[in-house]
Amino acid sequence: MSESIDVIEDEARSALANHDLDLALQLVDQAIAMREDAQGPDDPDLIWSLSIKIEALQWRHSRDDTTKAAILGERRLALRRKVLAHAPDELAFSMKELAQLYVFEDDPIEPARIRELEKEAHSLMSKGA
Repeated sequence: MSESIDVIEDEARSALANHDLDLALQLVDQAIAMREDAQGPDDPDLIWSLSIKIEALQWRHSRDDTTKAAILGERRLALRRKVLAHAPDELAFSMKELAQLYVFEDDPIEPARIRELEKEAHSLMSKGA
């Protein structure tokens, strides 16, 4: 089952590379649903699928899709928190990455959330040093 999910994710990635955003989103949604059914909604393997969907949404370049990408980024960060619990620098990078998802055309969508993420990332980096 996981091999077929991997194939679908690869096809989504290929569609994304070819700028076929609708196909990429359709395929990645299928992969996400299959992973959730097979492995549960909290499985770390979803990080890859969510990353593909986030990238596709960013390519659509609209405020609404940017917001959708940020919401998915929150879910991805929750999964990464489990996986990267013992890697504070990598987790801090993930937080900074999420903070960037909350910006559309240099306009912060959720300034308070961006500050929270940056503060937590800074705190983690201070601990890791």
